[in-house]
Amino acid sequence: MTLALFMAPHWQDEALRRSRGARLRTEPQLSDPGAQFRQHPGDDHMSAQASASHTPASNLLSLTAGAAIIAILASFTLASRLAYASALAPQDLMAIRFVTSGLLLLPVALSRGASGLLTLDSAKLALTGGLGFATLAFAGLMLVPASHAGALLHGALPLFTFTLGLVLGRTTADRGRVAGAFLVVIALSIIAWDNMRGTGWQQLLGCALLLTASATWSAFGILAARLKPDPISTAATVSVLSAAVYLPLYVAFLESSLDEAPLSPVLIQVAVQGVLVGTISVFAYSWAISKIGALGAAVATAMVPSVTALTAMPLLSEFPSPTVATGLAILVAGSLLVLPVRFQERRNG
Repeated sequence: MTLALFMAPHWQDEALRRSRGARLRTEPQLSDPGAQFRQHPGDDHMSAQASASHTPASNLLSLTAGAAIIAILASFTLASRLAYASALAPQDLMAIRFVTSGLLLLPVALSRGASGLLTLDSAKLALTGGLGFATLAFAGLMLVPASHAGALLHGALPLFTFTLGLVLGRTTADRGRVAGAFLVVIALSIIAWDNMRGTGWQQLLGCALLLTASATWSAFGILAARLKPDPISTAATVSVLSAAVYLPLYVAFLESSLDEAPLSPVLIQVAVQGVLVGTISVFAYSWAISKIGALGAAVATAMVPSVTALTAMPLLSEFPSPTVATGLAILVAGSLLVLPVRFQERRNG
């Protein structure tokens, strides 16, 4: 069901074009070009990409991107929890992520021109989608089990993206979306309460860190939707700038455990954190934003908490309680309600 979100713009394009043509034939022409879109807010989400014709190859690419986002985001949580069972620390995972992705995408960044990296918008993208998100997420994942972490980190994305979009005027609200957001709040409250039962302040801190990381990634999605950079440039900007800022601090001031960790866990983290998460996921998420908007991309993560919880059982021996399982089910339902059949996210700046 979640993957269908990537296909929805393709299914709706022809109907939208027909409905627009009918309105143009039956309604008087307006002197203000923008007035027509203000009168028909349901149409203002359309972009050049969404209105173009779509081939079976592009439909397959949409499905592949959706599956990749779900798999990679779930692997991020699981791999991070596995890393903490070895000698690796959060600062080491951040170094692995930014060294690998920064080196992979440095040629792309340089080909776009170094001056493009030295802008305020580029710094905002790197802070929200790179350094800021990674710092909060890796710290929170030390304190919270995978089944809880997947829900708090990725399950909260639709709620935060919807709220930020509403505040900034980029998203419209209706009863279905409000009901969905309310269900997400209930689900997150259930999961957070289960996580904190009989535990101390560390679990509360972990929940707060993961929710803040989720809000930071939501801000990245909203910002990318507004700026509309091409996905590969977005990934290069986030990775290269984050590496340039973080690595000198890591070498000069932070304690490294890389020399104490076995080679195998380090290589696993290079593949997951550096290649999959630091490089491919930023590109795939940015590409999804260009196709279905920031809110659509956030809702596409609705299945990540469930996939994470199911995979954590054999991999980490972490079994969700019945309370958490109930919360995950409510979370998926609420996330899907946040995005109605007709996308209404504003894409006009």
